[in-house]
Amino acid sequence: MLNSQKIAANSSFFLLSLVAQKVLSFVYFTLLARGLGVELTGRYFFAISFATMFAVLMDFGLSPVLTKEVVQNKNEQEIYFQQIFSLKLLFTFLSLIFLASINYFFWGNDPVQLLIYLTMLTVAIDSFTLLFYAYIRGQQNLRYESIGTIIFQIIVMIFGLGLLKFTNNLFLLLIVLFAASLFNFLFAGFILRFKFQTKIKFLWHKDLLKKILLIAWPFAVAAIFAKVYAYLDSILLKVFLGDLELGFYSVAYKITFAWQFIPLGLVAALYPAFAHFFKEDKVQLTKVFNRGLLYLSLIAWPLSFGISMQPINKK
Repeated sequence: MLNSQKIAANSSFFLLSLVAQKVLSFVYFTLLARGLGVELTGRYFFAISFATMFAVLMDFGLSPVLTKEVVQNKNEQEIYFQQIFSLKLLFTFLSLIFLASINYFFWGNDPVQLLIYLTMLTVAIDSFTLLFYAYIRGQQNLRYESIGTIIFQIIVMIFGLGLLKFTNNLFLLLIVLFAASLFNFLFAGFILRFKFQTKIKFLWHKDLLKKILLIAWPFAVAAIFAKVYAYLDSILLKVFLGDLELGFYSVAYKITFAWQFIPLGLVAALYPAFAHFFKEDKVQLTKVFNRGLLYLSLIAWPLSFGISMQPINKK
């Protein structure tokens, strides 16, 4: 049974994991930047940003659709998962070809090209991990995603900083990121298969496919605009200024990026509840939405004001 207590428990647990993950991520990136230097940090940041921007083409709004359908169609949730999984395989394959082509033609003489090829694979793995967790979110369970998120960041931090003592090779450091993503993918797949008894297999049903795509395209359009907004600045800095300036920018960017755990954690808990109440109880949907908006405002407004009121040093 879905209720306020369960929503609060999910939100609190996931928020705590995101706080820990963002803190570890910021500390790791700061130490990494100090160890690599500004220019290499710029290349590292660009390789991840460039590949991540195309992750929306791999997902194409399918993950939120899966969460919604799992909540609203309990009897057909495994069929929806298998169909969306099959569709995602196709989108990921086409996206990798597209991304590899752009990488080859635009960054052929740049040292960042090889790094982008590796981050492409990492982003593809993360995309399927997101799909697995989307199914689990539909079960109103964020505990496993929280655990996977924390372990992922711990792996990156321990092995990344350990490797940094011996080398500043960016390809090896990105392999650490790839290995952590692979662990998270295997962990999510294991939970999906053995905890929730969901079979991962290929399915292709034309009528169901049309229904899914019809629901998915608004999510895809919104995600594309969000990704372009988030990462286009990095590409423009790389093109017009270079790796050095991008390296300085990337550390400052991480400070603002770290605070995203607040809306991410809240939405992760609220979205399955919205999908459930939209079908079952519109009055309760309104109450949950208003309460979520109130909680987010109580956190966001003081935080925004506090960050913007940093002291200015006068010379």
